[in-house]
Amino acid sequence: MEKRMRYGVMIVLALVVMITGACASGQVRVGFVGSQSGNQMNFTFSRFDGVERKTLQLSEGTQLVLDYAIELEEGSIEIEVIDPDGEISWESSITAAEEASAVILVEKGGMYQICVKGEDARGGFGLRWELD
Repeated sequence: MEKRMRYGVMIVLALVVMITGACASGQVRVGFVGSQSGNQMNFTFSRFDGVERKTLQLSEGTQLVLDYAIELEEGSIEIEVIDPDGEISWESSITAAEEASAVILVEKGGMYQICVKGEDARGGFGLRWELD
């Protein structure tokens, strides 16, 4: 009996640590299913509060072409392209279903990030990028 109680206490402590860790990281992902590979990311979720990122090495003068499709039942999604200096090169805030494209001229070569930020979001997104 004592062994069972110890086991139960260990499970409760593990759950508390996991929940506390999720809150401390500022990321909440419930039912977050999908993938990020190659030049695309596709995810669906019951709740998404956080950031999904992709880092790209881009050359000056290149055009980054983003195609995205967002399905939202609640919350919002923000897509940002961050330049090597940490400045936002392009952004879009989305609060309803939307399909669109954007062409971003790379003015300075280096490491760029594509960030998809969810805020109390429920739905999904698909994002694809190409370089011209």
